[in-house]
Amino acid sequence: MLRKAFLLFLVTVWSTCSWAQLPGRPKPNRPGIDEPKYLFRAHAEESKAIEDIDQNKEIPVEATAELIQNAFLDLDESALQTALVAERKINLSLRIDEEENDHYGATQVRYIFKRIFESVMTRSFDIRQGDIRRLSAKEAEIRARWRYLVVDTEEELSKPLHFRLTLEDGATAWRVYSISDR
Repeated sequence: MLRKAFLLFLVTVWSTCSWAQLPGRPKPNRPGIDEPKYLFRAHAEESKAIEDIDQNKEIPVEATAELIQNAFLDLDESALQTALVAERKINLSLRIDEEENDHYGATQVRYIFKRIFESVMTRSFDIRQGDIRRLSAKEAEIRARWRYLVVDTEEELSKPLHFRLTLEDGATAWRVYSISDR
């Protein structure tokens, strides 16, 4: 009888302990799950952005400009896709890829830039402060200079790029709706 009571006690204690709490047991690698402060901070920043829109405060174009610049420097088409409008077609007019000049969805533009980025190496991507302009309350323009090396020919080229951006209703960031090198 004493043996059964002892076993029942052990099973009860054992079942209330989790494996993650036992010493010597590594914590599971789940980013963000074990860090409630990080998750709270992300929600706080998101709610602050929504609050800023409600109060008609300006959302800086520079954040999207930095995102675009990093995408070209890192040759990362998926980072570029996050700066594109999702709900409407994007005007793409590039002499780099003449056959692709048209209006495309964000996923198609990502694929086109994947092909372009696979064939070049970025030397520099410059956006000066004067190259970022607000055209209206809901429209902006970014001008940049892209220097790159064509991998096959080892020819170094420089192109001006023009990005047209929009701030859609309820948006928390500017999004690109046109990319041109003309």
